[in-house]
Amino acid sequence: MANASTPPVAPAIDGCRSTQTYSRRERDDNYWGVIVVLNDRWRVIVCKDEIQFILQNRSVAPPNKGTWAGKTYSTTRNGLIAACSSRGSLSEPSARQVLEALPSDVRDYASQRGLPRARLDWPEGNDAACLSNLHEAAKASSM
Repeated sequence: MANASTPPVAPAIDGCRSTQTYSRRERDDNYWGVIVVLNDRWRVIVCKDEIQFILQNRSVAPPNKGTWAGKTYSTTRNGLIAACSSRGSLSEPSARQVLEALPSDVRDYASQRGLPRARLDWPEGNDAACLSNLHEAAKASSM
């Protein structure tokens, strides 16, 4: 995959809307809590209870579908980045930037519900603008 990408997210607070139906099952492709897809086999989600970040691996390689399964669980951004790094999932600089733009703790992420996820829903090729929005959101949440 050329760069980190994110799937569509639930209706955003900034007026963007999606017609896709979202699942509450963490194993599904259309799970509502996807933060970033690192490549076709790895992604990061927030768990359904919003108490931990989960690094997931797809059970089979494309073109087969398979399901997503949790491999590491972290409550902090630094723990999540370390887990992704140790598995070689951060080869794309944009993937690391997205993760570094997250709040330092999953509780902070949950308290902002929707803001980081909504800002991650950007059109292909507009990574810089989205990352700028994420950094602004992260700064605002730490004040």
